Amino acid sequence: MTFTISENKKKAIIAFINDHFNKRMSHFPFAKYPTESLDRWREHFAEPKAIGPETLRAALSWRGGFWQRKDAPYAQRQNALSIIKLWPEFAREDATEPARAFGFWTERLPNCPLAFDTAAFLAHLIRPDALELGGHAQAGGDAGPAQGSGAPGRRVRRRLLPGRAAAVHRLLPAKMQSKHGDRARVQLDRFQKAYGNRHALVKLAGKVPPTVEPTVRTLDWEALACKHFAPQQIAGRANADVLFACLLLALDGQQERDVLCSDDGRHG
Repeated sequence: MTFTISENKKKAIIAFINDHFNKRMSHFPFAKYPTESLDRWREHFAEPKAIGPETLRAALSWRGGFWQRKDAPYAQRQNALSIIKLWPEFAREDATEPARAFGFWTERLPNCPLAFDTAAFLAHLIRPDALELGGHAQAGGDAGPAQGSGAPGRRVRRRLLPGRAAAVHRLLPAKMQSKHGDRARVQLDRFQKAYGNRHALVKLAGKVPPTVEPTVRTLDWEALACKHFAPQQIAGRANADVLFACLLLALDGQQERDVLCSDDGRHG
Protein backbone atom coordinates (compact mmCIF):
# COMPACT_ATOMS: atom_id res chain seq x y z
CA MET A 1 0.00 0.00 0.00
CA THR A 2 1.43 3.37 -1.06
CA PHE A 3 0.87 6.53 0.94
CA THR A 4 0.18 9.49 -1.34
CA ILE A 5 -0.82 13.10 -0.77
CA SER A 6 -2.75 15.12 -3.32
CA GLU A 7 -1.79 18.74 -4.04
CA ASN A 8 -4.90 19.99 -2.25
CA LYS A 9 -4.11 17.84 0.77
CA LYS A 10 -0.51 19.06 0.83
CA LYS A 11 -1.75 22.65 0.82
CA ALA A 12 -4.24 21.85 3.58
CA ILE A 13 -1.56 20.20 5.74
CA ILE A 14 0.86 23.10 5.32
CA ALA A 15 -1.92 25.59 6.12
CA PHE A 16 -2.76 23.56 9.23
CA ILE A 17 0.89 23.52 10.35
CA ASN A 18 1.31 27.26 9.76
CA ASP A 19 -1.91 28.09 11.60
CA HIS A 20 -1.03 25.97 14.62
CA PHE A 21 2.77 26.23 14.64
CA ASN A 22 3.21 28.99 17.22
CA LYS A 23 0.59 27.52 19.55
CA ARG A 24 2.02 24.01 19.47
CA MET A 25 5.61 25.17 19.77
CA SER A 26 4.96 27.62 22.62
CA HIS A 27 5.96 25.02 25.22
CA PHE A 28 8.25 22.80 23.16
CA PRO A 29 11.16 21.55 25.34
CA PHE A 30 13.99 22.82 23.14
CA ALA A 31 16.66 22.00 25.74
CA LYS A 32 15.67 18.32 25.69
CA TYR A 33 16.09 17.95 21.95
CA PRO A 34 19.19 19.83 20.72
CA THR A 35 19.44 19.60 16.95
CA GLU A 36 23.26 19.57 16.86
CA SER A 37 23.46 16.14 18.49
CA LEU A 38 20.81 14.74 16.20
CA ASP A 39 22.62 16.02 13.11
CA ARG A 40 25.85 14.43 14.33
CA TRP A 41 24.19 11.05 14.94
CA ARG A 42 22.59 11.13 11.50
CA GLU A 43 26.11 11.05 10.10
CA HIS A 44 27.56 8.52 12.52
CA PHE A 45 24.74 5.95 12.28
CA ALA A 46 25.32 5.58 8.54
CA GLU A 47 27.97 3.04 9.66
CA PRO A 48 26.17 0.85 12.25
CA LYS A 49 29.27 -1.26 12.89
CA ALA A 50 31.10 1.84 14.18
CA ILE A 51 28.43 2.70 16.77
CA GLY A 52 29.35 1.88 20.37
CA PRO A 53 27.27 1.55 23.56
CA GLU A 54 27.85 5.12 24.75
CA THR A 55 26.64 6.58 21.47
CA LEU A 56 23.57 4.35 21.61
CA ARG A 57 22.81 5.41 25.20
CA ALA A 58 23.21 9.08 24.33
CA ALA A 59 20.97 8.86 21.26
CA LEU A 60 18.27 6.89 23.07
CA SER A 61 18.32 9.32 25.99
CA TRP A 62 17.74 12.14 23.48
CA ARG A 63 14.81 10.28 21.97
CA GLY A 64 13.27 9.73 25.38
CA GLY A 65 13.65 13.36 26.47
CA PHE A 66 16.39 12.60 29.01
CA TRP A 67 19.32 14.15 27.18
CA GLN A 68 22.42 14.29 29.44
CA ARG A 69 20.44 13.09 32.45
CA LYS A 70 20.90 9.94 34.52
CA ASP A 71 17.37 9.66 35.92
CA ALA A 72 15.64 8.01 32.96
CA PRO A 73 12.72 5.75 33.92
CA TYR A 74 13.34 2.05 34.38
CA ALA A 75 11.59 1.16 31.11
CA GLN A 76 13.83 3.56 29.19
CA ARG A 77 16.99 2.14 30.76
CA GLN A 78 15.94 -1.45 30.04
CA ASN A 79 15.09 -0.52 26.49
CA ALA A 80 18.57 0.95 26.03
CA LEU A 81 20.17 -2.22 27.43
CA SER A 82 18.17 -4.34 24.98
CA ILE A 83 19.30 -2.17 22.05
CA ILE A 84 22.94 -2.36 23.11
CA LYS A 85 22.74 -6.15 23.49
CA LEU A 86 21.10 -6.58 20.06
CA TRP A 87 23.21 -4.01 18.21
CA PRO A 88 26.03 -6.39 17.10
CA GLU A 89 23.41 -8.66 15.53
CA PHE A 90 21.80 -5.68 13.81
CA ALA A 91 25.18 -4.50 12.48
CA ARG A 92 25.86 -7.96 11.05
CA GLU A 93 22.45 -7.97 9.34
CA ASP A 94 23.44 -4.85 7.37
CA ALA A 95 19.78 -3.80 7.49
CA THR A 96 20.31 -0.22 6.40
CA GLU A 97 17.12 0.04 4.33
CA PRO A 98 14.43 1.78 6.45
CA ALA A 99 11.86 -1.02 6.16
CA ARG A 100 14.42 -3.70 7.11
CA ALA A 101 15.80 -1.67 10.04
CA PHE A 102 12.30 -0.88 11.27
CA GLY A 103 11.27 -4.51 10.93
CA PHE A 104 14.38 -5.80 12.72
CA TRP A 105 13.66 -3.76 15.84
CA THR A 106 9.88 -4.19 15.95
CA GLU A 107 10.34 -7.96 15.69
CA ARG A 108 12.83 -8.15 18.56
CA LEU A 109 11.64 -5.50 21.01
CA PRO A 110 8.48 -5.88 23.16
CA ASN A 111 5.21 -4.90 21.50
CA CYS A 112 4.66 -1.47 23.07
CA PRO A 113 4.77 2.23 22.11
CA LEU A 114 8.32 2.57 23.45
CA ALA A 115 9.56 -0.17 21.13
CA PHE A 116 7.72 1.40 18.19
CA ASP A 117 9.31 4.79 18.90
CA THR A 118 12.76 3.23 19.26
CA ALA A 119 12.48 1.31 15.99
CA ALA A 120 11.33 4.41 14.12
CA PHE A 121 14.10 6.52 15.66
CA LEU A 122 16.91 4.07 14.89
CA ALA A 123 15.66 3.53 11.34
CA HIS A 124 15.64 7.30 10.88
CA LEU A 125 19.20 7.74 12.18
CA ILE A 126 20.46 5.07 9.81
CA ARG A 127 18.70 6.50 6.74
CA PRO A 128 17.56 10.08 7.50
CA ASP A 129 17.38 10.78 3.78
CA ALA A 130 14.67 8.13 3.35
CA LEU A 131 12.77 8.12 6.65
CA GLU A 132 11.49 11.14 8.52
CA LEU A 133 11.85 11.42 12.28
CA GLY A 134 8.68 10.04 13.84
CA GLY A 135 7.19 7.77 16.45
CA HIS A 136 4.03 6.42 18.05
CA ALA A 137 2.76 9.84 19.11
CA GLN A 138 3.32 11.34 15.67
CA ALA A 139 1.84 8.38 13.78
CA GLY A 140 -0.90 7.40 16.17
CA GLY A 141 -3.18 10.40 16.43
CA ASP A 142 -6.54 10.13 14.69
CA ALA A 143 -6.87 13.93 14.36
CA GLY A 144 -4.11 16.07 13.01
CA PRO A 145 -2.43 17.60 9.97
CA ALA A 146 -2.96 14.53 7.80
CA GLN A 147 -6.52 13.76 8.89
CA GLY A 148 -8.57 12.58 5.94
CA SER A 149 -5.53 12.28 3.66
CA GLY A 150 -5.81 8.53 3.29
CA ALA A 151 -3.41 7.78 6.16
CA PRO A 152 -3.66 4.13 7.22
CA GLY A 153 -5.35 3.03 10.41
CA ARG A 154 -3.52 2.25 13.63
CA ARG A 155 -3.56 -1.52 13.14
CA VAL A 156 -1.36 -1.35 10.04
CA ARG A 157 0.73 1.73 10.83
CA ARG A 158 3.67 -0.31 12.09
CA ARG A 159 3.91 -1.98 8.70
CA LEU A 160 3.50 1.24 6.72
CA LEU A 161 5.37 3.86 8.75
CA PRO A 162 8.53 3.88 6.58
CA GLY A 163 6.61 4.57 3.35
CA ARG A 164 4.22 7.03 4.97
CA ALA A 165 6.94 9.00 6.73
CA ALA A 166 9.13 9.02 3.64
CA ALA A 167 6.28 10.63 1.73
CA VAL A 168 5.89 13.29 4.41
CA HIS A 169 9.66 13.90 4.43
CA ARG A 170 9.80 14.15 0.64
CA LEU A 171 6.77 16.39 0.13
CA LEU A 172 6.27 18.71 3.08
CA PRO A 173 9.63 20.36 3.96
CA ALA A 174 9.91 21.89 0.49
CA LYS A 175 6.45 23.39 0.93
CA MET A 176 7.53 24.88 4.28
CA GLN A 177 10.67 26.60 3.04
CA SER A 178 8.94 29.88 2.24
CA LYS A 179 8.30 30.38 5.95
CA HIS A 180 11.10 28.42 7.64
CA GLY A 181 13.90 28.52 5.06
CA ASP A 182 16.65 25.93 5.48
CA ARG A 183 15.22 25.01 8.91
CA ALA A 184 12.03 23.61 7.36
CA ARG A 185 12.97 20.01 8.10
CA VAL A 186 13.91 20.76 11.71
CA GLN A 187 10.68 22.67 12.25
CA LEU A 188 8.61 19.88 10.72
CA ASP A 189 10.32 17.35 13.02
CA ARG A 190 9.53 19.56 16.02
CA PHE A 191 5.96 20.24 15.03
CA GLN A 192 5.27 16.52 14.58
CA LYS A 193 6.67 15.82 18.04
CA ALA A 194 4.81 18.75 19.63
CA TYR A 195 1.54 17.83 17.94
CA GLY A 196 1.89 14.18 18.89
CA ASN A 197 2.41 15.23 22.53
CA ARG A 198 -0.11 18.09 22.43
CA HIS A 199 -2.26 16.70 25.25
CA ALA A 200 0.71 16.76 27.63
CA LEU A 201 2.09 20.11 26.45
CA VAL A 202 -1.26 21.90 26.64
CA LYS A 203 -1.32 21.25 30.39
CA LEU A 204 1.72 23.52 30.73
CA ALA A 205 -0.15 26.54 29.31
CA GLY A 206 -0.91 28.96 32.11
CA LYS A 207 1.35 27.10 34.55
CA VAL A 208 4.79 27.88 33.16
CA PRO A 209 6.03 30.64 30.82
CA PRO A 210 6.38 29.83 27.12
CA THR A 211 9.67 28.29 26.09
CA VAL A 212 12.08 30.18 23.85
CA GLU A 213 14.43 28.50 21.41
CA PRO A 214 18.07 29.37 22.17
CA THR A 215 19.57 31.67 19.56
CA VAL A 216 23.14 30.73 20.54
CA ARG A 217 23.55 26.94 20.74
CA THR A 218 27.32 26.61 20.77
CA LEU A 219 30.20 28.95 21.54
CA ASP A 220 33.56 28.81 19.79
CA TRP A 221 35.89 31.43 21.28
CA GLU A 222 38.17 31.15 18.23
CA ALA A 223 35.41 31.92 15.70
CA LEU A 224 33.18 34.60 17.19
CA ALA A 225 31.20 36.49 14.52
CA CYS A 226 29.71 39.61 16.08
CA LYS A 227 29.13 42.95 14.30
CA HIS A 228 27.95 45.26 17.09
CA PHE A 229 29.90 44.02 20.13
CA ALA A 230 33.36 42.63 20.90
CA PRO A 231 32.93 39.38 22.89
CA GLN A 232 36.47 38.35 21.89
CA GLN A 233 37.72 40.92 24.41
CA ILE A 234 36.27 38.93 27.30
CA ALA A 235 39.38 37.71 29.09
CA GLY A 236 37.92 34.97 31.29
CA ARG A 237 36.47 31.61 30.34
CA ALA A 238 34.35 30.91 33.40
CA ASN A 239 30.63 30.11 33.15
CA ALA A 240 29.75 33.76 33.72
CA ASP A 241 32.05 34.78 30.86
CA VAL A 242 30.43 32.22 28.56
CA LEU A 243 26.95 33.46 29.48
CA PHE A 244 27.96 37.07 28.87
CA ALA A 245 29.43 36.20 25.47
CA CYS A 246 26.24 34.34 24.55
CA LEU A 247 24.18 37.36 25.61
CA LEU A 248 26.22 39.64 23.36
CA LEU A 249 25.86 37.24 20.43
CA ALA A 250 22.11 36.99 20.98
CA LEU A 251 21.74 40.78 21.12
CA ASP A 252 23.86 41.08 17.99
CA GLY A 253 21.59 38.65 16.16
CA GLN A 254 18.50 40.50 17.36
CA GLN A 255 19.85 43.79 16.02
CA GLU A 256 20.50 42.17 12.65
CA ARG A 257 16.92 40.84 12.54
CA ASP A 258 15.55 44.27 13.50
CA VAL A 259 17.51 45.86 10.64
CA LEU A 260 16.18 43.31 8.16
CA CYS A 261 12.61 43.86 9.35
CA SER A 262 13.05 47.64 9.01
CA ASP A 263 14.39 47.24 5.47
CA ASP A 264 11.48 44.96 4.56
CA GLY A 265 9.06 47.55 5.96
CA ARG A 266 10.54 50.34 3.87
CA HIS A 267 10.41 48.26 0.72
CA GLY A 268 6.96 46.82 1.42
